[in-house]
Amino acid sequence: MSVLLLIADAIQKADKSYLFEDYTKQALAVVQALKQEGYTVVPRQPTEAMLEAGERTILPGKIPPKELVRGIYTGMIHSGERERPVVAEHPADA
Repeated sequence: MSVLLLIADAIQKADKSYLFEDYTKQALAVVQALKQEGYTVVPRQPTEAMLEAGERTILPGKIPPKELVRGIYTGMIHSGERERPVVAEHPADA
């Protein structure tokens, strides 16, 4: 499923009302659907913490470039997720 269809499907399932739509509920459903499919939402430009996390993944020795980049990217994304955690529940439900 494309990301666009994934988002549209999540919005449709989140809120079936025609009046007084709950956009926060819809947004949360989108973020959760993306996460289930292996996507995440992070800033376009890395934060300092993300850069530091990427730097920490560089291990001494000979590492194939693809594995080096994979480790850096993964470390940066995980750091970005920790800085802006996804709310597990709808704020109104808390």
